[in-house]
Amino acid sequence: YFTLPFDLGIIEARQKFIGKDDPTQGKIEECGKVFIGEPYEVDCEASAALGLKTEHLNLIKEAKVAFEA
Repeated sequence: YFTLPFDLGIIEARQKFIGKDDPTQGKIEECGKVFIGEPYEVDCEASAALGLKTEHLNLIKEAKVAFEA
């Protein structure tokens, strides 16, 4: 008997919130996407597809490169 580690990332992006500085003000646009897979890869794919800047993903990428070197 054994178990495999499994971590699943799911981002349901049926709608996208567009706003500036105030998170209580903005508009909702339909997006119609669902991203499923390994959490880091899902975050990267969703960010790229939605045109989002995600500094934390850049930091993770830098750390991965440093560990592989």
